[in-house]
Amino acid sequence: MEEYAAPTDVVECTPADHPYHLPGANVVLWDVPGYDTQKVPFGEDYLRQINFESYDFYIHVSCSKIEETELLLHSAIARQGKRYFYVRTKIDRDLKNLKKAHPRTFNADHEKEGIRTKIEECFPDVPVFLVSSFDTESHDLPTLRSLMEDGANFSLRSHRDIVKRKLQGTGRATSRFLENFCVLQ
Repeated sequence: MEEYAAPTDVVECTPADHPYHLPGANVVLWDVPGYDTQKVPFGEDYLRQINFESYDFYIHVSCSKIEETELLLHSAIARQGKRYFYVRTKIDRDLKNLKKAHPRTFNADHEKEGIRTKIEECFPDVPVFLVSSFDTESHDLPTLRSLMEDGANFSLRSHRDIVKRKLQGTGRATSRFLENFCVLQ
């Protein structure tokens, strides 16, 4: 594992906040304990424990369907009015499972857009990135990496314009998304 990468596992593996310096960028990413687990229930105590208000922006990372606690976390971030990205991991696994379940009708681009649309319906004002840690040059990881490299250089006010420009460059930003995308207030 790279020294700048957080450990991963199928069970809780982040007992306390830990900083990671993003290579090639003037950005420090903090891995915080997951929320709503047996060891770390979600609530005001959790938000205090992870020093929730001290971060410049948030990257919400999830590998499954959206749960109620994710909506609560989204609401807590929105109240702060800070930059926010939603990252759905293991998209390669999801696509493989969908292809196995529907081999004759499977279309990877269509399925990815379906997953993205479902997430955007829950978080309409948040940029959504679909990534795979095993295929780092595919899906949305290159765009997300580029945004993180710029992360230290943009203010909340310019967040909207930078994200829109990056997403337009990918060809996947729909006109509906671009019209509705706004900085959380």
